[in-house]
Amino acid sequence: MVASHGLFELKVDAESEKLMDLLTRFEGIASIKTDGEKIIATLNKPVLASEINNYLFNNGIILSHLVKRKPSLEQQFLTLTNKN
Repeated sequence: MVASHGLFELKVDAESEKLMDLLTRFEGIASIKTDGEKIIATLNKPVLASEINNYLFNNGIILSHLVKRKPSLEQQFLTLTNKN
């Protein structure tokens, strides 16, 4: 349906503001949003989990949750039809 490089689910026990700030400066992340306690970072190019984990660790962030996912067909449909 739509070309996608996937997304990361991330979570920290503290410093979520710093995490979001660092993610906005990471090349390859198209958008960031929160979903409860998790932060969802949508990718605009291929990024390995180890790359983002290393980047965040080197900047003082230790993640308690890091999962790379491909968006479901339902998520892709909602993205295509959400014309805000």
